Amino acid sequence: MGPFAVFGVLALLSSHVYAHWTFCNFLVNGTETEQWRYVRDVAQEDGTFADSPMAGKSFPQQGLEIYSTNITCGRSAIQSASRTETATVLAGSEVGFRVNDNGTIFHPGVTQFYMAAVPSGKRIEEFAGNEDDARWFKVASLGAKSDTEWITHESRDANFTVPKTTPPGQYLLRIEHLWPQRSASGPQWYVNCAQVQVVGPGGGAPEEFARFPGTYEVADPGIWLQDGERGDPQINLLRYVPPGPKVWLG
Repeated sequence: MGPFAVFGVLALLSSHVYAHWTFCNFLVNGTETEQWRYVRDVAQEDGTFADSPMAGKSFPQQGLEIYSTNITCGRSAIQSASRTETATVLAGSEVGFRVNDNGTIFHPGVTQFYMAAVPSGKRIEEFAGNEDDARWFKVASLGAKSDTEWITHESRDANFTVPKTTPPGQYLLRIEHLWPQRSASGPQWYVNCAQVQVVGPGGGAPEEFARFPGTYEVADPGIWLQDGERGDPQINLLRYVPPGPKVWLG
C-alpha cells in the first residue's frame, strides 16, 4: 500500500472514530474529573473496534435501540456501578459532562439532562435506572440557538445548573444527546450517567417523569423528523420540540 493510500485509510479511521463520542468526564463548576470516575463506564458495541476500546464504547445507540435498557445509561452501564464513585453536588451549582479525548459533540442535535432519585432502601450501585420505581425528571434541554444552529454542536462540554430546590439525596444524572434523523433507523443516541449526591435546602417536587426505556417512541416527531424540514442543511430549528416531559426548574 502506497503512502497516499495509508494516509487515506488513517484519515478515514480518524474521522469515523471522532464522529462518535462518549461523555466520560464529569464536570463540577467547570472542573474536569477523571474519565469514568463519577460516570458509569460502558461496554463496547459488539464486534466493533476490538483494538480500540474507547472507540467501541463511543458507538451510539441507534433507531430501535431506544427500546433497549442500554438507552438508560449506556451499554451495560449497571455492570460498572459498584466501581463508580459518587460526586457531591451542591444544588444550584453548575455541572456537566465532557466528551472523551479532546473530541466534540460532532453530530447536530439536542442535548438533555435527566435526574432520578435512588429509591428508598436501595443503594446507588444497585440502581440501574430502568426499574419500575425509577422516576426520571428533566432538568435541562439544550436545543437550538438559532434557526440553523444547535447549542452544543461541536462543543466539548454540555453543562446545566442543578435546580436549587432539588431534594437532597443520591441520584443518577443522565445526559443524552440525540441526533434526530429523517428515518426510523437513523436517530443516534449518546447516553451516559453520573452518580451524584445532591446537597442543599431542598423543598422542590418534580411533577412530570419519564422512563428509559418507555417514554420515547421511535416515531416521536422530535426523534424521527418525518416532515422533512430539518435535513441538510438544517433549518427551522427554533420550531423543533425535543422528546420527553417539560424541564423542571425547581
